[in-house]
Amino acid sequence: MSYKIVVDSGCDLPQRLREDEHFVVVPLTLSVGGVDIVDDDSFNQKDFLKRVSESKECPKSACPSPERYLSEYESAAGDVYVITLSGRLSGSYNSALVAADMYEEDGGAIMYMYLIPCRDVAAKRLLP
Repeated sequence: MSYKIVVDSGCDLPQRLREDEHFVVVPLTLSVGGVDIVDDDSFNQKDFLKRVSESKECPKSACPSPERYLSEYESAAGDVYVITLSGRLSGSYNSALVAADMYEEDGGAIMYMYLIPCRDVAAKRLLP
C-alpha cells in the first residue's frame, strides 16, 4: 500500500519519522522584526527567541500556501493523509483543503485523501 503523510510544521515529529519517506513536513513561516523565518529543518530556535526578545512587535505566523500543499498531493502515488493545526489555530487546514479542491479540479487521482485538523500538535501524543 502506497501512502504519504503530510503534516504542517506545527506537528512535532520525532526525528525517526522525519526521516521516513512516507512523511513530508510543510513549513509555516514566522515573522518577527520584519524578518521571515521558515519553520523547517534550518529553523534556529535560539536566534528566533533572540529576535522575539529584541522586537517591539509580537511575532506573527503564516500558514503554508495551498500551492505548497498541492505540490505534495501531486507527487503522491497513493493515499494521502494530511494532519494540520486546527482551523481555529491556523489557516493551515484551510490551505490544505483549498489545495485538495484544486487537485480535484485539475483531474488529480489520489485514491483517498484524509484531512485531519489537530488540536493537539505534539506528535508524541499522536504517534507511538
